[in-house]
Amino acid sequence: MEIKKDNSFLEFHNIIQKFSDSNFLFRGQSNSAWELIPKIGRPEYTKTVPKYLKEKDIIKSWSRYANHNLSNIPVDLWDWLSLGQHHGLGTRLLDWTKNPLVALYFATENCSSNNVLLCLYS
Repeated sequence: MEIKKDNSFLEFHNIIQKFSDSNFLFRGQSNSAWELIPKIGRPEYTKTVPKYLKEKDIIKSWSRYANHNLSNIPVDLWDWLSLGQHHGLGTRLLDWTKNPLVALYFATENCSSNNVLLCLYS
């Protein structure tokens, strides 16, 4: 992974412009010290979930309750995981995007420092 520092949106835009016609994926996170670990594997999440609860049981339970509020029912586990991820459920999914501006938004959404990270993956 290559790390480039920039100090303005214009610098950022100039850096990412060369990736606009490529198959790169981007991830933005507000702390560059964070590892690329999905929510379900992060220590702060595992501390709050009792050890006897298994991942499959959490997803099954969540889908049972979410089912009552959906107009379109997910068709498979991937759909359920994506929907749960979107609503804050701890999953094994890690958000990536093809749009560097979306990644920049998530890197700076609650930013209180200059220590943001925008990952680029090919």
